[in-house]
Amino acid sequence: MVFKQAASMADLADATDTAYRALTAANNSRQMVLNRDIVLNDLRATAEAAGSTIAAADAIHEVFAERLDALEERAPVPGPPGQDGADGRDGQDGAPGVDGKSAYQLARDAGYGGTQTQWIASLKGDAGAPGKDGAPGQKGDKGDAGAKGDTGPSGTANLALAAGPVGVLALGGSVNVTLTWSRPMPNTTYTVQCAHSAVVSLANVTFTVSNKTTTGCTVNVKSVGLALAAGTLIAAAF
Repeated sequence: MVFKQAASMADLADATDTAYRALTAANNSRQMVLNRDIVLNDLRATAEAAGSTIAAADAIHEVFAERLDALEERAPVPGPPGQDGADGRDGQDGAPGVDGKSAYQLARDAGYGGTQTQWIASLKGDAGAPGKDGAPGQKGDKGDAGAKGDTGPSGTANLALAAGPVGVLALGGSVNVTLTWSRPMPNTTYTVQCAHSAVVSLANVTFTVSNKTTTGCTVNVKSVGLALAAGTLIAAAF
């Protein structure tokens, strides 16, 4: 008897819980329906407001269109061009005019006091400046070959040599070497070419020439790629 009553109480609790869940679900569904109705009502109100705005805009457009049509109807329309009229008759010739004054008489009226001969002579101006040279003429025909000239004296080549010792140079090190030419140069505009007896590649060393005189110059030897072993700087001037 006690067991049956306990079972009935458990069943009643389950049924109550089920009913509560069903009621909660029903309330949630009803709230969702209410929320949907609120959203739909808002959308309807927005659509109605938009419709009113569009209707008002259409009405304004119609008013402006009617006024524009009225203005176009009132505007005058030009007619077609008329025909050209007939040419008029020629007029009568006028009376001959009075002879004008000569240039000399006009000059007299302006204050000139000389005779007509003097005035005519005064019309000659001073000599003008020489004109510009004309364009060069066309090239003429080739002339005949001239006679062979005498043999000139033997010239002397402007070439001089010099050498100087260079000690060991670390990478990036440099030294100034003073050179004396084997023969004097005619001026100081000569060109100098340098070489180093211990350099395998000239990419490893740079030469900077300064203090050029007719008898010599100074060469700065600088190691840029590798350490430079001791050797001899050889230079030529030409």
